Amino acid sequence: MSQDREIRGAQIKPAAPRYTVDEQPLMVVSRTLGSPVAYQLSGANISKSGVLLETRGKGRIPFNVNTLLELEIDPSSHLLQRPIQCVGKVIRLASGRDGQPQFGIKIVQIDAPEHDVWDACFRHLEEHARHLLIPDKRLLQLESNAGDRAN
Repeated sequence: MSQDREIRGAQIKPAAPRYTVDEQPLMVVSRTLGSPVAYQLSGANISKSGVLLETRGKGRIPFNVNTLLELEIDPSSHLLQRPIQCVGKVIRLASGRDGQPQFGIKIVQIDAPEHDVWDACFRHLEEHARHLLIPDKRLLQLESNAGDRAN
């Protein structure tokens, strides 16, 4: 009985839709809040609440969990209407497919005009780029488990 409650609870709040940006590179210039040293990272995927960034070079990036970052997202305006500035917080460290470090960044401060540009990007993705949507692994697992129990 309690297992069913856990499954229903997990289905109530699915993860925010994430989109891969492999087809069109998303560059992000980031620096520790107040630091003059900038690092250029590339986006692995994006969601309305943040971005998963990864390194391409061999240099060490001195970001840890809870590091606050000044971000300039898409400085060349490849994906967005124009570059946006915001503040993000490192909430997760991981390794990418090729072993390069990845940084899960949650946007914690974004001004209204910047937020409008960010939202416009997601409206465009929802309307024209459904093929870039990354399936929610948790929901896929729950659906698989439900199918197994039905059999």
